[in-house]
Amino acid sequence: MKLKTNLFFWIFPALAIPMAGLALFTMAHNEKLFRQDINREIFISLNSIAVALNKRLHTEQDIIQGLANVPAVRQFVPLLAQVDAGHQAPGYPERAEQLNRFLEIFQSVRQSLNTVRVLDTAGNTLVMIRSGHRIPAMLETLGDIPYVEEAPDDGLFRKALGDIRPDDVGVVVLPEDYYASSGLAGNVPVMNTVMPLVYQGRVAGYFTIDAPVPQFDRILAVAQRPYNGELVIAEQDSTLPARAGLVLYDDREGITLLSAYTDRTGQEVAESRFTDIRFPDPTGVVEDPDGSSLIYYYEMMPYPGSLLTWVIGLRVNLDAVVAPFFKRNMVLLSGVVIALLVSLLLAQAGAIQIASPIRKLAANLASYKHGISAVPFKVQGPDEVRLAGEAFNLMVKNLQTAEKDRDEAEFAMLQSAKLASIGQMAAGIGHEINNPLSNILSLTKLLERRLPESDVEVRQDVRAIKEEAERVSRIVNAILNFGRQSHPVRASFDTGPWLLETLELVETEAAKRHISVQTEIGNNTVLEGDRDLLQQALVNLLLNALHASPEGGTVRVTAGLSGQFLQLSVADQGAGIAPEVAGNVFDPFFTTRPEGQGSGLGLSISLGIVQHHGGTLELKNNPEGGATATMLLPVGGQSNDRLTQAV
Repeated sequence: MKLKTNLFFWIFPALAIPMAGLALFTMAHNEKLFRQDINREIFISLNSIAVALNKRLHTEQDIIQGLANVPAVRQFVPLLAQVDAGHQAPGYPERAEQLNRFLEIFQSVRQSLNTVRVLDTAGNTLVMIRSGHRIPAMLETLGDIPYVEEAPDDGLFRKALGDIRPDDVGVVVLPEDYYASSGLAGNVPVMNTVMPLVYQGRVAGYFTIDAPVPQFDRILAVAQRPYNGELVIAEQDSTLPARAGLVLYDDREGITLLSAYTDRTGQEVAESRFTDIRFPDPTGVVEDPDGSSLIYYYEMMPYPGSLLTWVIGLRVNLDAVVAPFFKRNMVLLSGVVIALLVSLLLAQAGAIQIASPIRKLAANLASYKHGISAVPFKVQGPDEVRLAGEAFNLMVKNLQTAEKDRDEAEFAMLQSAKLASIGQMAAGIGHEINNPLSNILSLTKLLERRLPESDVEVRQDVRAIKEEAERVSRIVNAILNFGRQSHPVRASFDTGPWLLETLELVETEAAKRHISVQTEIGNNTVLEGDRDLLQQALVNLLLNALHASPEGGTVRVTAGLSGQFLQLSVADQGAGIAPEVAGNVFDPFFTTRPEGQGSGLGLSISLGIVQHHGGTLELKNNPEGGATATMLLPVGGQSNDRLTQAV
């Protein structure tokens, strides 16, 4: 039996049997998750409604607190206190007129305020503004102060006013006669916001505003109702018997907060199925008594300091909840059937997938055996096949690495042979250069002794000639040592001053060619090596960059740490390195400059110097044009000085 056929009979049962069990488990688990998602979505919607209503209720509290502190109200309060104490209140009509004008203007701007009242401590209305118009005080009293509305002999109303702390904002239900004057009747869905007006630590009256019922209705009208639910709001646990079980809003019955101002008693309202249901927790789900719906509810306390609660509910038909889940189950069952069919194809494909890499690996081994270039094996299949493929790829990689190392070693040997020619040349001409240098040094010393002390400028020029001749002598000796493959004279030195000194050596050449040398030198480091030889190598790179850059161009020099190496880069704005000469740039006597303008030894000498110091030197083209020469030299230490120099 073939390998792929044998594998098929093992793979197919391993796929088909668990899939059936997994489908049943997934259906049960999905139903649970789906109901959790429904609950989360609906409760988020109910919470959003509660937040919006609370925010609107708090807005009324902020408004009444702000109004109670305006000058027109504060100036009216002392007179209100005198009236409450039974004293004469000189200036009362003028202050009342001023307060009426202010409230008329404010209410014309804040049109959501239906009615604003100023009450005395007995609950009588002294000032009243409705829909931006004042209601004149026409009721005569025993005193000199007329009333707009006279409070009925209602102990509960006065007690409710008296229970409000002087430093707090409370809510009360105004007497029915007060609402009747507005053309309303019945139970009030949202209580009035009331703030005591305090004078010298004693309550002198009350400031009250009607709740903006139309605004609440607009909030509820646009509130989200997931799954086509029906919104319903009712009061629970009310301390007022007449309001126990009061339905404030009901989509099914067509009740809005505004329409709740009807002549309906609490007993009549209690006939609603919603108020017959017991809600055991502040938030939860209960089943509708008729069994056709679920009621998701959320309790909120709309009034601070009051135990009265609103139950915000959403009736959701069971079909709306079950139908999407039923569709999901059908999709899942269809998917299982399709998956079982697909598993047949997968089992076949899996068997082929396992056998195929074995055949390919065998073919690669056969090709390599016959001397054909090794092709990397695409690692796939079982672990055993993958291990065999990885071993084959590792063998190919090691062979390729060995070939690369061999090529690099051959190139290094060739480069060393080329550099050896520099040593032979230096050995031949070094002594010839040293002889005239010795004469120059002797003559400059003799000339320096014969010059008078007063001739300062000439003495400085002679001293400069002597110093340059001495430096040339050191360089020639260093080249002779390099030609004899001797080690450089090593010493530790700071790179910061060394770099600045090296840049000064090319200032004249840069100025002559009108080229700007910009530098970016990082933290000062300590190098260990031959200071003059390394300076010669860097000068060669700088001169090459100056000669390659066009007149008026820029040469950029950067220095900084790269791991345990000092990285020195010199970038020019020239034409770059042509591909056909890229492999010869470090050859002795190779130059791209016109005949007689370059010896072709600069890069060769620089490469030898850097290699003798355990570093590397490479030359690459820049993407934006020009070329960059980079030296990497091992460092011997580091300090915290930072130098920046521009030439």
